[in-house]
Amino acid sequence: MVLASHGPSLVNFRRALIEGLVARGARVVAAAPLAEVPASHRTELEALGAVVIDLPVHRHGLGVFGNLAYLARVRAAIRRHGVDAVVSYTAKPVIFGTFAARLSGVKRIVPIISGLGSIFTGEPKSVRARALRGVTAFLYRSALRLTTVVFFQNPDDPRDLAAMGGLAPATPRRLMPGSGVDLARFSAQPLPSAEGGIVFLMIARLLADKGVREFVEAARSVSEKGLPARFVLVGDLDTNPTAISMAEARGWTWIDYQGAKEDVRPALAAAHVFVLPSYREGTPRSVLEALATGRAVITTDAPGCRETVVDGENGLLVPPRESAPLAAAMERFIAEPALIALMGRNGRALAEAKFDAAYAHNGVIDAVMSDGCVAVSE
Repeated sequence: MVLASHGPSLVNFRRALIEGLVARGARVVAAAPLAEVPASHRTELEALGAVVIDLPVHRHGLGVFGNLAYLARVRAAIRRHGVDAVVSYTAKPVIFGTFAARLSGVKRIVPIISGLGSIFTGEPKSVRARALRGVTAFLYRSALRLTTVVFFQNPDDPRDLAAMGGLAPATPRRLMPGSGVDLARFSAQPLPSAEGGIVFLMIARLLADKGVREFVEAARSVSEKGLPARFVLVGDLDTNPTAISMAEARGWTWIDYQGAKEDVRPALAAAHVFVLPSYREGTPRSVLEALATGRAVITTDAPGCRETVVDGENGLLVPPRESAPLAAAMERFIAEPALIALMGRNGRALAEAKFDAAYAHNGVIDAVMSDGCVAVSE
């Protein structure tokens, strides 16, 4: 079973995992809330050979009874489909999916920590936030000690999760290069004309910890100097407590906010430089797609983000939570446009060498298909 809390992510992020498991002879049950899954995604998953089932979950709900009900639904699905192994990702599937799998006698439990999320980003600012972090860390620690092996997408997350009490020292863990990127689907594209100015593109949900406000402020600073540049933001609203409202977004008159896009490839092809000033990521898929497209990248020297850029070679690293260094990086590309093509080519080469989706999930697949998975704690 591949267990998710966001249905579209099964195709967008775990297609290669499902393909790889099916190719190795596994019968794959893809489980997620289906209310938000396009019919085309379900058809695509079934064409891959997966059995697709609806497992609703409130991603941000804190209620005990709601979480216990989700655990019961997962356990019932495991038993109904005769599941032998569970791969889960994001907090609730990892925590409650692991408990359900262990209660059902599943022997191979392989969670993917695709990022620590807003709960573990920065210092909690209230008693409630501190309590929520403590409870979440306790649940992670309790669940992860029951697993076969835990996969992390960057080296900072296991260290930081352990420091916050969420990962026991003896818990086996491995690293993987994110979810990878489909290098054929995201092929290298020629740069557009710069006649109307350098186009800086950010693709992210409208969350504060994605660095959206830093992008907006840096864009305002560059725009006020009259420099030849355009700023495009693509991304959906979110139900997360840190989400930015549509009312706020409408006030960004210097930003071309285009909302959500099911296919981001045209937006990437129309951009010169990709920007993600996130506070923390697992490994940001949006950056991997930009690298594969052949775009220079500005991102932060923060966990998960710094793994995608060799500073000065395929992009520029800037401090998180600061708009002035981000604006300076934008201005450098405007002043030295030759860097855009050079860094774009280097980015494509990095994507091919390190982030090919065809290989990114190999470790997970081996752990699922092996009767005696051996993992080394790092």
